[in-house]
Amino acid sequence: MSIAKPRELPRRLAAIDANISDAQHPDDIGTQSSALVLQISLVSIQAIDGLIDDLKDLRTKIENRRSRIQGDIIEFAELNRSAVQVTKIVSDSVAQVQTRPASNNPSSGGETADLEVVPVAGTQ
Repeated sequence: MSIAKPRELPRRLAAIDANISDAQHPDDIGTQSSALVLQISLVSIQAIDGLIDDLKDLRTKIENRRSRIQGDIIEFAELNRSAVQVTKIVSDSVAQVQTRPASNNPSSGGETADLEVVPVAGTQ
């Protein structure tokens, strides 16, 4: 049995209605009416089944997008954490340079003075 689209329903019902109108005998009308009710029921059930399948497909797409977005958020959070750490390191380094006396800062007047060597963690 083919699955009828909701747009096809009026055309199919018109064809069945034409068959009922052509019936001559009352028993034929009863049989045709029964067939009409059956067809309407089947078409409705098929339309509902089609909608259920469409909703299932949409649910799958939404779940896939949710998983991708969650992964993106985790990746962004890790990147953000790294950026904060790097910014803190740079900020601390700039603060150390700024707290040195002006006489030790070679950019303050063009004089070259003895520079204080500041050990960096992890180097000797």
